[in-house]
Amino acid sequence: MKIVFYTGAGISYKSGIPLFEDKRSIFTRYPIDKVASKDGWKDDWDLFEKFWNELELSLTSPELKPNEFHYFLSDLEKNNNDDFTIITTNIDDLHEKAGSSNIFHIHGNIKEKRVLENGKTMPNCVLFGENKQHMDKTRFFIEEADLFVCVGSSYSTGDEHLVYLAKNTGCTTIEVNPKETFLSDFFDYSYRLSAHESITELRNRFAA
Repeated sequence: MKIVFYTGAGISYKSGIPLFEDKRSIFTRYPIDKVASKDGWKDDWDLFEKFWNELELSLTSPELKPNEFHYFLSDLEKNNNDDFTIITTNIDDLHEKAGSSNIFHIHGNIKEKRVLENGKTMPNCVLFGENKQHMDKTRFFIEEADLFVCVGSSYSTGDEHLVYLAKNTGCTTIEVNPKETFLSDFFDYSYRLSAHESITELRNRFAA
């Protein structure tokens, strides 16, 4: 079975990474238009650099560990006899740390670097207003998939077209989210569970 998992911030929450809107999130302490938007660095480089240095330090901390769901996906990949792909909006490397291999970070990867127009570097992460990464490859794997599972995403970052694509291919679609989303009705199955709570349900489905 060709399987695609689309993962959002909800799966890393149990590892200690706050959600975007969480009061503990770094994103609530900085002006997003200055530090996370295209060309924002042109207005205040010092502020921009401070934000990304802080974010990079927090997401690359050796204390940050994969949780049970990351390892669950890694085990699924190892035991699947066909394509197994993870498409994630998360910029952390917890999927990799858990042992998963075929991963596409469509919002970038905090462990990589990119060079801006001013010749300075920042983590290779997508800023608001920029194109997402790996779109051709993600579309290919979704179009080939027999099963598309979306876990822990509120689709607040403009990636809902991937859900529509999966639905249009005719593959089986599953959503896992503790809250109903504006796309819940598009899925064949939608579970009101957190990523961690869904492991037993998903494991039983794959064992069937």
